[in-house]
Amino acid sequence: MKRLTVFYDHNCGLCRTCRRWLLGQPAYFELEFIPYDSLTARALCPEIGKLDPARQILAMADNGDLYRGGAAWVMCLYATRRHRPLAMRLGSPLLMPLAEKICAAISGNRLQLSRLLHLKSDRELGELAAGADAECKGGTCHV
Repeated sequence: MKRLTVFYDHNCGLCRTCRRWLLGQPAYFELEFIPYDSLTARALCPEIGKLDPARQILAMADNGDLYRGGAAWVMCLYATRRHRPLAMRLGSPLLMPLAEKICAAISGNRLQLSRLLHLKSDRELGELAAGADAECKGGTCHV
């Protein structure tokens, strides 16, 4: 595998934070992130609407294999140099049900977790920027 495409919710602060964290990890192969509700996502994965990506993470390998929920998260960890051993443990038949349960619990509560942790979505950040009146004088700006 040379690339794993992760379809994520760009309107979710937790999803954006996980995306940023994964992109900061040294990786064995490329991680590509595409908003699940974009035209690009539908072009790459025409069946994406049937897979309910709003409720669970979805990832696609460059060979077309699809991973959902806990399996997708395990694949994301598998891509990273530091967390591959953890991914291999979580991906084992014994621990995969646990990975699925953890991923389902986080996915089902991701918007509430985003609010609790003060993690902003792209839309929320854009609204903050649009509503801010900045006064810039003398080389500094104050909002």
